[in-house]
Amino acid sequence: MDWALQISDGSVVITETPTTGNIQVSTLTVGDIVLTGTASGDFGTAGGAIIGTSPISVATAAGTSTISLNANYSTTSHLHDGTYQPFGTYITSITGAAPITASGTTAITVGIDQSAITGATAATNAQVVRFFVKNTTGTTIPKGSAVYVSGATGDNALISLASATSEASSSKTLGITAEAIATDAFGYVIEAGYLTDIDTSATTAGAAVWLGNTPGSLVFVTPPAEPSHAVYLGVVVRVQSNNGSILVKVQNGYELDELHDVSAASPSDGDIIQYKTSSSLWTKSSISSAGIAASVHTHPYQAAGTYITAVNGTAPITASTDTAGVVTVGLSASYASDVHTHATSSITSGNFVATLAAGTGVTVTGADANAAAKTVSIGQAVATSSDVTFNDLNINGDNSFWAVRASVASAAQSLTNNTSTTILLDTASTTPTTGTYDPKSWFNNANDRIAVGQAGFYCVTANIAFAANATGRRTLTIAVNGADAGSVNVLAAPAGSTILSVSTNLYLAANDLVTMTALQQSGGALNTAVVAGVYPALSLGRIGA
Repeated sequence: MDWALQISDGSVVITETPTTGNIQVSTLTVGDIVLTGTASGDFGTAGGAIIGTSPISVATAAGTSTISLNANYSTTSHLHDGTYQPFGTYITSITGAAPITASGTTAITVGIDQSAITGATAATNAQVVRFFVKNTTGTTIPKGSAVYVSGATGDNALISLASATSEASSSKTLGITAEAIATDAFGYVIEAGYLTDIDTSATTAGAAVWLGNTPGSLVFVTPPAEPSHAVYLGVVVRVQSNNGSILVKVQNGYELDELHDVSAASPSDGDIIQYKTSSSLWTKSSISSAGIAASVHTHPYQAAGTYITAVNGTAPITASTDTAGVVTVGLSASYASDVHTHATSSITSGNFVATLAAGTGVTVTGADANAAAKTVSIGQAVATSSDVTFNDLNINGDNSFWAVRASVASAAQSLTNNTSTTILLDTASTTPTTGTYDPKSWFNNANDRIAVGQAGFYCVTANIAFAANATGRRTLTIAVNGADAGSVNVLAAPAGSTILSVSTNLYLAANDLVTMTALQQSGGALNTAVVAGVYPALSLGRIGA
């Protein structure tokens, strides 16, 4: 049976009337298909039917069948099985831009031009050289950390934080991490090119970037001082706290013995570098093996003005030069010894004795000449005569006499009841006064004591007065080095001040310390009574050796 199909405005109209058979519609795009026919022998008779296959559905009513697309396919965006797509709802072509290629019509093949990556132009187009590495340090390595190659696993290098403190952690510096790399994870390290989005606010644009001593750290402008290892990492391009950038270009510094024309491994103290034509190498050598004498040696050249050309001696200094150019400087023979004679004519001024004349009772012997010995004597008759008067005679021998007296100028001192207390002294004059005398400064005001300056026998005296109080007893003690050396103890005077004095003769050694202490038993605090230069007072006088 023949069928005529007419497509109009998205509809398909079947105009013939079949008697038997099926019409199966499997693909529709838009709109509906309406089938019309007569009542006899139409699609409603046995054996005749319209069947819809998903996503097409069929509905028949009153001899009219309506065929429709499923709602999911009636919208603008939906899936197609590839047999038909309306214009403008699909990709019509794919074009590749170098180094990406695309070819084909219905089946498109997309590829990468390997020559653009591995060819001669690849390096010209590259902005960053980076390496895919693994972190096995046990901790995350932050972005922007300097790292070195510390090993390898599989097809990947292992990295650790680099440091300028040692050869091992600096000489294999690879670059700077382009991202944070967790432990046991992979990531990229930039060896050359731009590292962006890092903090460079601590420096200035154009500053050199160096490997720091702290593991992974970067330092700017100046590398760490020797013996740290200088490793150049690049230059700061942009200064910004979040969006800073560095142009990375790692240049590992070299040790001296790493240079191709230097052999200087395991040097010793004092070694030098010397060029040897036999090996065409700069080689370490000791001073002796280099042909340089350790002490006296000859220099082949001296720049003008850097050396002494001549040495001349002026009497009594002599100077001579031998054939080897050694200059000897010395004193003339008459000046060479510790004891020597000066010509009288050469002494014209200064502090010296021209003559020594004898006075009354004194004899002088010896010639008036250089190096002459003079003897001065005092006749024994003069020395022992009872009529001889000596003015301002100071004797410092074993039989010399010394006297010291210290007292309180004015202030009274409060004494605690029944407590032995050191008496405070504040006056001792180096010149004789009415109440004090201390020609050798033996008195120590800070410690209220007299320090004996010369051993011998001394008469030691202490005086004190207590304010009026009739209760209890009063005690005055002389102490030497803190030990009691003499004391007096009396009942308090029934009226007025109680006055005590104690005196004793003692042998005192040099540096012995003499103090005075007092004790009162009035039942309460009690003051001393003061009469300037009289009491309280402590004195001692040397009376013999």
